[in-house]
Amino acid sequence: MDKPNPQFKQSQIQFPNQSNQNQQPFAQPRGAINNQSGISAPSGIPAPQLNRAPQGQQGVAQPNFNVLNAYQPITLPSTSPVQFVQINESELNTKIEQKESLVEQLNQKANQVNQTLFNDRIEVNDLNTKLETMEQELKELRQSNRNLEEENFQQKFQKDNEIAQLIKNIKQSNKEKQQLQIEIKQKQDHYLIQEQLIQNNNKQNEIQEKNLQMQQVEIIKLETENKAIEQQLSKLSLQQKNTDVMDKYESLQKQLLTLDQEILKKQEEIKEQEEKRRTLKQNMFSKDQTIGMMRDQKKKIDKKSKNSQEDIEQFKLEVSRQENSLQGKSRIIQQQEELLSQGKFELPNDYQKLQHNDQMLVRQIKDNSFEAKQQEKTNSKLMMNQKKQEQAKLEELDKQARAKQLQELQQKFQSSHGLLEICFLIDCTGSMDPYKKQAELCVLLSMLSVKKQTQRDTLWSLICYQDKAELRKLGAYQQLQFTDQPEEVVNYLQSIKCEGGGDAPEDLDGAMRQMIKNLKWRTQFRIAMLICDAPCHGTKFHDFERNRDDYPDDDLTGAVEQMIQNDIFFIGVLFTGHTNKMFTQIRNIYRQHDKEEYYFHYDLRNAQPDRIFEELVGVLTKVSQTATQTNVRGTKVKNRGKVPIENPGTKGNKEEQNPVEVLCILLVREQPNQNDFVLETFRVFRIEFSDQAFNQKYLEIQTIGVNDFKQIEEGQWSCLRSKDPFAQGAMKSAYLMIRAHQNATKQKELYVCKTPNDLKPFKTFQSAVQECLTHLITQKWMKKFNRDLDDAIAKKNIKKRYPQVIYSDLLIFVDARGNHWIAERYFEGEFVKYNNNYGYINKENTDLNKIANSFSVYSFVKSNFNYLICDIQGVKCCFTDPAICTMKNHKLEPTDLGQDGIAQFQVSFNLVKDTCKEVLQILDINV
Repeated sequence: MDKPNPQFKQSQIQFPNQSNQNQQPFAQPRGAINNQSGISAPSGIPAPQLNRAPQGQQGVAQPNFNVLNAYQPITLPSTSPVQFVQINESELNTKIEQKESLVEQLNQKANQVNQTLFNDRIEVNDLNTKLETMEQELKELRQSNRNLEEENFQQKFQKDNEIAQLIKNIKQSNKEKQQLQIEIKQKQDHYLIQEQLIQNNNKQNEIQEKNLQMQQVEIIKLETENKAIEQQLSKLSLQQKNTDVMDKYESLQKQLLTLDQEILKKQEEIKEQEEKRRTLKQNMFSKDQTIGMMRDQKKKIDKKSKNSQEDIEQFKLEVSRQENSLQGKSRIIQQQEELLSQGKFELPNDYQKLQHNDQMLVRQIKDNSFEAKQQEKTNSKLMMNQKKQEQAKLEELDKQARAKQLQELQQKFQSSHGLLEICFLIDCTGSMDPYKKQAELCVLLSMLSVKKQTQRDTLWSLICYQDKAELRKLGAYQQLQFTDQPEEVVNYLQSIKCEGGGDAPEDLDGAMRQMIKNLKWRTQFRIAMLICDAPCHGTKFHDFERNRDDYPDDDLTGAVEQMIQNDIFFIGVLFTGHTNKMFTQIRNIYRQHDKEEYYFHYDLRNAQPDRIFEELVGVLTKVSQTATQTNVRGTKVKNRGKVPIENPGTKGNKEEQNPVEVLCILLVREQPNQNDFVLETFRVFRIEFSDQAFNQKYLEIQTIGVNDFKQIEEGQWSCLRSKDPFAQGAMKSAYLMIRAHQNATKQKELYVCKTPNDLKPFKTFQSAVQECLTHLITQKWMKKFNRDLDDAIAKKNIKKRYPQVIYSDLLIFVDARGNHWIAERYFEGEFVKYNNNYGYINKENTDLNKIANSFSVYSFVKSNFNYLICDIQGVKCCFTDPAICTMKNHKLEPTDLGQDGIAQFQVSFNLVKDTCKEVLQILDINV
């Protein structure tokens, strides 16, 4: 911005005289007069101090001084006008001294002009600084783009896809360029045709103009002859007029009229031709404009990536031109000052010229500065628009890349966690024919039921076993490899004849070993269902007499242990009492290996024989849910094996009321028993996670540590703490804390305090914060989710509003002994689990369920598929105790199940995909 010129008062300028010539000479900038004559600066005006030129702008001095504005004209002393007359030598010396005094004043004026030049150079330096800032912003933008590229997965399939997409875009751009070139060529051809037509029309017009000129010449000749005849007729009397002459005159008059009519027609034709020519010219002009626009579009396509650099180069050239202009003006002033010092011109006239030049220079500097600033604003606007366009393009490309990457990951997870393998071990001896028919119906109906409840596709296989005599005869029991076609299983079973069997037991051991060895198990969810009416060999597995078993010393334990090692869920179906002891022994083997949750036993002895298949479908569906843990609401802890799972055979699925709810309701409605509580005074701190640290590190969650958090003291509270924990989970024990208020009528504030399961509170603030990192990170993520959802709803003008979910603040209670207790406000209401960290998905069609499961997907996509926030649960809109599963298994907590947990969620999410789609589409996330 140009600085206003203050009024320059004459009283502020002290002109030097001969008495002050011993003062220090005025400091000269580069390009100013080399003052070697000892002329001093005027008193009261400090000499300018030159600073070092900024980096990249060598040769441009940066002054550091305050000086009066030199733009106003200087009033000369009354003795300044000089008159040249005949004088003697003494008077000549006096005149010379006066001239030297004036030269000295002009030198001072020149110094002030130089100071003004330095001020202008400061503005140039400011422009250079802005230029460097813009270049730095451009570098930062490029750096952010590079970071964005580096933050994406570095997997090969992603790079290949990106390269393929780029090649596709290049091909598309080339096609557009070729199409544009074809259109331009067509327009040029059309332009040439039109130009040829115009040239033909021009030739015709020229021919017509020549004909018209010839006719006009003939008319002129006839008019001349007519005048001559009229002159002759005027000399003759009327009596002497010859009849022939009159006839000739009349004939000439008729010819003249005819020629006039033809001239009018020709003129009209010429006007029409000129109108056509004008129309053609207008058409050609519009076509030229169209072709020019198309050429401009082509240039934009070809130079789109270079616009920013060209703007910067143009700005640099403008600054360079201004610098050169200033240096040129400085040289002009120097030349003028040198001429003045040599006394070649009359002082008053030179002073007026110099003053005029100074004014012109000031005006030109102002104009240049204004133009530079206007150019800078224009360039800034262009760059901002270009940045917005580039940002929008990057956002669209990023959106497409994210959608494609999510789709590829979902396909990957579907292939690894979206299949369930079920093998039927069927006793095919003579008595099993009715049960074989029920198994056929079970296969046909189970596929749809399992898919609906678990979102897993099913692969089926069969081992049809008998006894060892048939095994020796056949070499291997009849089997069907895994297939996804239930009809194939049914057809295979129908081809099996139930026959054979000598003694009472059958060769289940051989069937199990063949199942493990020969079948090609591929997935991690494996189920074996045994359908039989006779036990295996070995007296420890049945109640038959020893002589009724041809192999009484056989032991099924080894085959069962192989199933346990291969993580195969086993379903035993009791059709007769003969197999009861066998199933009990198999259960004991699973229990000894701490894998009892892999064993299921169902008693169908009282089922209607023709309706057994319905019971089998229900059993298989429930076990499939348990195997995939889509029905397990608890949180799975990695270093403690699988969580206790719900027994599919129990009646009813209603979850028992949480004990903390029962206790808190009693405490709210009744006075607590003082013997069960300890009165303590705590210093209370709130934990805060800064936005800056979150924004810097949320993509690399493993880098977030306790140093990114700070504690804010809330004051001292008197609280009643329960002596013993009221609940204990997989990792923590929970105590109840009641804040005691002086005002007895004030509502009680209940808090749940958590400690490790060793019942010892945390010793330091750092250890307490480390324990609740996941909650604090998720709290920030939920705020980000709410912000993005609100912005998207406002941007898309959507009228529907969704509930605002929060993760409540965590408090740290420090007791008198320095122990740290993590506390969270307790809210009364129904505690709901929306998903867990290993595949459970709540299927309720409520807004809170949509928000909860959409939030998990949102965290996975927005973290660049680095991790997934899950185990979403809470009371109403207040959520708590989340878990985070990371793709690279950073083991943030024992609940981090890594890629396995993410895959389980992604497959199970299909159960609620349709209900959550409306929220995710608002956030531009395609699933």
